[in-house]
Amino acid sequence: MFSHIVPTTYLKSWKIPNSSNSIYLFKKNEIADKGKKRNLLNLSGTSFGKKNFYYLKIETCDSKIYDPLFLPIISYLENDYIVRYKDKSITKNNPGLFRIVYLNKKSDLQLIRKKDGIEINIESINSTINSLWNDTQKRFIENFFSNVLENNWNCFLEKTQNIHTDFVIDEDLKRYIILFITLQFFRDGLQIDEYLSSIISSFKPIDYQKNNIQNNILIDILYEFILDFNEHNATSSNIIYNTFLNLISSNWCFNFNINRQGTFLTSDTPVFVDYYNGQESIIFPLTPSICLALTNSKKDNAKVKELTQSEIQIINNLIIKNSKEYVVYNNSYISY
Repeated sequence: MFSHIVPTTYLKSWKIPNSSNSIYLFKKNEIADKGKKRNLLNLSGTSFGKKNFYYLKIETCDSKIYDPLFLPIISYLENDYIVRYKDKSITKNNPGLFRIVYLNKKSDLQLIRKKDGIEINIESINSTINSLWNDTQKRFIENFFSNVLENNWNCFLEKTQNIHTDFVIDEDLKRYIILFITLQFFRDGLQIDEYLSSIISSFKPIDYQKNNIQNNILIDILYEFILDFNEHNATSSNIIYNTFLNLISSNWCFNFNINRQGTFLTSDTPVFVDYYNGQESIIFPLTPSICLALTNSKKDNAKVKELTQSEIQIINNLIIKNSKEYVVYNNSYISY
């Protein structure tokens, strides 16, 4: 399955008029050329996602944080088998021990069938174990993105469609915006690599564009983030969750920049930090008609401004500059 680093629900605002799921992609360095028409549901070979990028594979979940995901497996086995390792029973009360043994000492794992006392080779039920590692475990991260972020995107957009000068950023709206921004910062692993490179001199960043590489460190950190987020933890050692806490505890001016011509672009880096109007800003095009820019403020507030043509061009140039490879528009040629 193709995992979208930039969510499909987000990109749909840039659909070609009267099309179902088509957009135009422009290479960053060939922006004046005619765009390539692509289906939103099939963006393979682009920086908008990678095949199975966020999937949790049972063989790589060899960390204590993943113990709860092994509970359904040991619970199922316990119905029909006595599970042992070196004469020590393994029960659903200790899914972590099952994880350690299954992933590292599988040949030493004993399964004794309860109905007749016959010992069963673990390899003979691998298919059963793999089927138990189902979408709940495999798609744990993907399901969070879908249920918490993407399913609520259209509701968020509806609130901004008739935006006015008295628009209020309440606590729930701020939390949603900050969550989306935080996760988009870290969703492809580049930020984590940059952070690790800054504290570990021997760390070698990954070439994400080569061979559909997935950063296992990223997957661990995303999984830990979800645990912290769901528990509403006040502190954490997780870089993504700490970023979320820092952003949510700061005060922001939410600048809604309006483009009546509907010519804002977006890209494979839809959220980025750059300077706009002399201020460091988090820039986030929401639709072709609205671009959100967050700047530090003494208190949370919202401003709405209709932009001039030159201001629109400045933002679009920043969007192009900060893209990795591709820019998105809803017409075959970019004109802004």
